[in-house]
Amino acid sequence: SFRTDAGSFAEVVISRTDGRPPQALLLATTEVSFGSVMKALASQQVELNIKILPWSEGALAATPSTEADFTFRKLREKGRRPMFLSADLNGDGVRDYLLNPQADRLTVFLTREGPADLKHKPLVSAGVVLPSKPEQVLITDLDQNGAEELVLWYQEEHHEERAWRIAIVRYVE
Repeated sequence: SFRTDAGSFAEVVISRTDGRPPQALLLATTEVSFGSVMKALASQQVELNIKILPWSEGALAATPSTEADFTFRKLREKGRRPMFLSADLNGDGVRDYLLNPQADRLTVFLTREGPADLKHKPLVSAGVVLPSKPEQVLITDLDQNGAEELVLWYQEEHHEERAWRIAIVRYVE
């Protein structure tokens, strides 16, 4: 077996709401072997190692600013896929990290006096199901108070018709 980013994902993380540095690269990797693929299919779960690599002096840093392993469960459910988002939920100007390791939970790592750390205990909000596609999540400051909200939309089937349902997620202390 070997570790690779095949079948995983990478995306740019703009960590500040004003667009200023530091920017970072999110890299999610997993073990790829015949045994690990069979185990993932049988258990309906996969373990991803997620690293945040900051951009510094024109290159990616060799050492991640934060890194942790997450197990994403119930992957055979319709539309289910691992998702990673960043939004400034608490309005401090630095974006927080959001993941969906479980189908019915949104896991949130808040920034507190510095970048969010994936190894610290997250704030977990039960009952928030992310849509199946990242493009069905809009991150914006709806009420212009400095804190961003998540606008989620889902396509559902009702009486042989397709309908859209919208949910707004906001962090309240």
